[in-house]
Amino acid sequence: LCIGTYSDGLNRYEPDSGTFVQYRNKPGDPNSLISNRVRSLMQDSNGDLWIGTSGGISVLDPATDQITNYHPQEDNPDGLTTGAVFDLYEDPLGQVWIATFGGGLNCYDPQSGNFKHYTEANGLPHNQVYSILADDQGNLWLSTNNGLSKFNPESASFRNFGVQDGLGAIEFNLGAAFKSPDGEMFFGNIAGLNAFYPQDVQDS
Repeated sequence: LCIGTYSDGLNRYEPDSGTFVQYRNKPGDPNSLISNRVRSLMQDSNGDLWIGTSGGISVLDPATDQITNYHPQEDNPDGLTTGAVFDLYEDPLGQVWIATFGGGLNCYDPQSGNFKHYTEANGLPHNQVYSILADDQGNLWLSTNNGLSKFNPESASFRNFGVQDGLGAIEFNLGAAFKSPDGEMFFGNIAGLNAFYPQDVQDS
């Protein structure tokens, strides 16, 4: 059981011993947790734990206990756009999609080791992305600070929704997203909760 904290790193509970293993940032150690403020956790198909923080992404290999870090670099256009990571999602191709605070939507390609970027310039309604949910058709639904967006990874196109489409508000909240077993999606915003089945949302 892994628990991300607001300012004290990552705690891993060991049920056999009833104790916690702690992972924290150690200044000067590039193999330590990149930041002690953990905002999101995701286990990928290889069993590695992706840790979204306020300073970038740390990937923990449970088998070796080794950490690999990814952070924005001014001289690397193929890196993360920003260090503030709000949500993580791995698609069936093994790509990791990253919701960021101010840096839009990022996508990590495990083949190249590079990050692709999708921002307002590409049609995203806002560069502050809170949550990512995937529907059964392969689209990604993104909650932002300016409405909800349906992103088609194949065409790299966005379809954006606002209050005129039935949203209670256009400003959403961090961590307030859930997909039920039957595919219904729930997103929390500052005016309450919106719920819908993605396949029922048709363009007019």
